[in-house]
Amino acid sequence: MHDRERAAERASRVADLVAQLREWDTEVAELRLEIAALEPVQSKVETGTDEKGKLPTISVSLKPPDYISILNPPDVEKAERLLQARQKTVQTLKAALEKKRAKPDAEGVPPASS
Repeated sequence: MHDRERAAERASRVADLVAQLREWDTEVAELRLEIAALEPVQSKVETGTDEKGKLPTISVSLKPPDYISILNPPDVEKAERLLQARQKTVQTLKAALEKKRAKPDAEGVPPASS
């Protein structure tokens, strides 16, 4: 009986962690979209002529990952590691976004001819 209670606790804890992961995934997707929205002009300038005007891609997934491997069987440690990684990703993306906002056109504008 005690094992069942522990298993139920683990399953509940993992479900909570997965809910948090999904919230962080949403934030990651929103940040990536914001960054992508700030980049089109710059990206075109930065690509060489070898690439024939292709824009570099930023992966923005609108479909959140499923967490079946964590939920079944419940893996608290893996869920916690993923949550920490997602939080670091959000911090990194926020920093990148702040940098882009600080100098929005500095890199994308060609130098003035003299």
